[in-house]
Amino acid sequence: MLGRIASVKDENSNEYYNTHLAWANQNNILKGLEDFEIKDDLNREEMALILDNFVKFKSMNLKPNSYIEFKDEDKISDWAKEAVKNLSSKGILKGMETGEFSPKTNFTRAQVAQVLYTLDHLK
Repeated sequence: MLGRIASVKDENSNEYYNTHLAWANQNNILKGLEDFEIKDDLNREEMALILDNFVKFKSMNLKPNSYIEFKDEDKISDWAKEAVKNLSSKGILKGMETGEFSPKTNFTRAQVAQVLYTLDHLK
C-alpha cells in the first residue's frame, strides 16, 4: 500500500509484495518492528510505527495540533508510544469512540482509508 503511494515499481518475483517489502525495508519503513511477519495482520500500534516511519521518509513536515491523551496509554508498547503521539497530534491517527487508542486491536480497512485520505489532504 505505502509502496504504491511512493510509486514503487514491481519487479519479477514469486510474491506480488516482494518489491514493496524490499522498498519498505530499504527505506526504514519497517524499522522498529522486530517480529514482522508479512502475512500477519497489523495491529494499531504496529501500523502507527509504520505510518510514522513513512511520514518521516517522505519528509512530510506536518504541523502538530494538540495531543490527545488516550485512556489506555499504559497499554501502548514503549516502541510505539512516540509514533502514536506524533500521528495523533497531527490528526493522522484517531482513537476509538471510547477514548482509547486500542493498540492491540487490528487496524481495519476503514481506518486505512481514513489515514490515507488524511495523509493525502495534509500534504
